[in-house]
Amino acid sequence: MQKNKIYEEKSCNNFRELIDITTAQFKDEIAFSIKINKKIKDITFNEFKNTVQSLGEGLLNLGLSNKKIALLSPDRYEWCCSYFAIATSGNIIVPLDAMLPHAELLRLIKESKVDAIIFDKKFSSLVEDITFVQYLICMDYSENKDNVLSYQNIVHSGKKLLSSPNSKYKKIIIDNDKL
Repeated sequence: MQKNKIYEEKSCNNFRELIDITTAQFKDEIAFSIKINKKIKDITFNEFKNTVQSLGEGLLNLGLSNKKIALLSPDRYEWCCSYFAIATSGNIIVPLDAMLPHAELLRLIKESKVDAIIFDKKFSSLVEDITFVQYLICMDYSENKDNVLSYQNIVHSGKKLLSSPNSKYKKIIIDNDKL
């Protein structure tokens, strides 16, 4: 029996290949539309890839290589960027359900022994008192505050480092069989 193909399938082995394939095919097309200050901003596949790579480079620059990084946020653009940046920089993603009670989230953070948490400001009260995690990164802070790093600052510093010959992100080889 012959299948009716709508489009030609492309195979990939990991998220880095997935981003490369989709960006090559849909470079300037809209990947996300997000609301910022009551206005809609369109983000292309190429812009998404650049943000993912910049964040990945920024995380590696912090020394987060082969580390567990928790992601705590409701659905949003930065969640997607963070998920892919963690997975494509040789780190281990620990996605946490934002709907869980704080006590359960705290237990999961402790038991998973994460080295960093990328979080939405809605969880500031939960994570800012955590002392056993090396890095706390808030998606909403424009500047570093006390012991919490700014997501935007990490993306910005990663973008600068990405273009240098010493880029750690570009040297990462994804092991498809590794966690």
